[in-house]
Amino acid sequence: MRKRYLRAILAIMVLLSLAISPAMSFAGDAKTPDVRGIRPAANLAPADTYEPDNAPATANQISAIPAAGYGFYTQAHTITNALDNICDVDWYYFDVAADEIAIDEVKFLIEAVSYDTEIDLVVEVYATGTSIGDPVFGGGWTLDPAAIAKDDDSFGTRNPAAEFIPSVAGRYWVRVRPYYSYGSTRYTNHAGYYTFKIQRTLSERIAGSDRINTAIEVSKKGLTTYPVASITSRTILLANSLTYPDALSGAALVSANGYGGSLLLTPQNSLPTAVRNEIIRTGAKNVYILGGTGAVSDTVKAQVQAINAGLVVKRVAGDDRIKTSVAIARENYTKLGIPRRFAIVAYAFNYPDALAATPIAAWNSMPVFLTATNSLSPETELAMDDIGVTDIIIVGGTGAVSANVANQCAVHAGGTDHVLRIAGSTRYDTAKEIALWACDKKGPGTLDDGFVGTVANPAGLNRLVIAHIGLASGENFPDALSGGVLCGINAHPLLLTPKASLSPYIYDIYLDLPVGATDFFNEAGSPPITGQGLVFGGTGAVETLPLLIFSMMQRF
Repeated sequence: MRKRYLRAILAIMVLLSLAISPAMSFAGDAKTPDVRGIRPAANLAPADTYEPDNAPATANQISAIPAAGYGFYTQAHTITNALDNICDVDWYYFDVAADEIAIDEVKFLIEAVSYDTEIDLVVEVYATGTSIGDPVFGGGWTLDPAAIAKDDDSFGTRNPAAEFIPSVAGRYWVRVRPYYSYGSTRYTNHAGYYTFKIQRTLSERIAGSDRINTAIEVSKKGLTTYPVASITSRTILLANSLTYPDALSGAALVSANGYGGSLLLTPQNSLPTAVRNEIIRTGAKNVYILGGTGAVSDTVKAQVQAINAGLVVKRVAGDDRIKTSVAIARENYTKLGIPRRFAIVAYAFNYPDALAATPIAAWNSMPVFLTATNSLSPETELAMDDIGVTDIIIVGGTGAVSANVANQCAVHAGGTDHVLRIAGSTRYDTAKEIALWACDKKGPGTLDDGFVGTVANPAGLNRLVIAHIGLASGENFPDALSGGVLCGINAHPLLLTPKASLSPYIYDIYLDLPVGATDFFNEAGSPPITGQGLVFGGTGAVETLPLLIFSMMQRF
């Protein structure tokens, strides 16, 4: 522990010194082939201002990467053609200084992001002197084995994000190229626009100018437009931007109509143009309006329907937040057509516990019933029976959800062994406990077998995976609402933190937890190897320092 503590303090000191000058300049697994097979010839895209750059000799120099914690350096590019074994390939290079290597903490996240075109890219990183392979002629859906870092998908999307940790100082080269089809030399991707991005941490901040635009940016991160023609079941959840209850309950619906979806926010009485445009961009076929007209008006519903007559727009609501959660649970049951064996019960009049449970709910299409502290509503009890609930996860302590509610749950679930309470001493501790249980690192049953559940049914749910982790403010709800859904559709946990410093329940860097308490990274594997992390919201929600400490744990 002392060694980890000293290393962490040293890393923070260096990171903070970098933060003084944010503009400092320094000289995967294969995926399933496209089921549509080989695509027709791609149209040419206009050449960007950096062409020609199809060889290391003509690579773009990247020499203004911001200091750690201050975001990405970006360049706008196009892939100008992608047909057969002829394609546009973009090259970049950057230098890593010896003093960065001496710190033993320098990390780079390199992305190629396309939101608005059908273009599927690969990022590959090479050291100077490394041979460069041409995997197209090797056949199969593989990345170049000669690359020292490579990626074809990021956080479940088709936008790649290579996690690069240099071991020696020197010059490094990055190739961005299209993906290609199995068993052929033919590329399968249209030409189009993309943005090259590189930053000095593995934790990426997803933020907009306000809560509504942050939700849009989260949606863009999770739902790339490739391939629009094959998208038939994406679902948009639309909730009020100023309140949380309806959105807390809605997570299960994101996958009720098929894989993929996001949560967007709107004012009560008018749909923002940016939200309208995002619904169009995603190619969504289903939109759920969460809550009654007091939350999202019929005017907004009509504005959504006007986007496209083919959109299936449905309001799911009850007379209050508790009854709305019941209505959402029933809709989820109706769409899936099978009993909802597991359900979550959370306190209706605060948000942190249910926020932390959003990813496991979304991943398993598990209903979230909201409740008052002292008793379940009759509507909730009836719905539990009607949709076939046999096991219940209560999130939060008895001050939020009482022992009486737990007893009521046991009656409907078939006994106390079918009810599991997950709670900690604070909202941050509770979020940690939920994440550990959801990732199969703690709780009933065999750990790390891929399933989680209750004592009576320990393998009833599919677990989350710690390969990536989301981080959001525990002091406010908007960013965590949309971030939790993104984490959920990709089976990753969400942790909560105060604004100004990373919660010690995530990583006890200051050794200030109560006696006997511990942190997520120690309990999850001392620590587990995690990759790219997402931090939801701007510095008004999560400041730079907690992002830096959180990022330090990525690929630790």
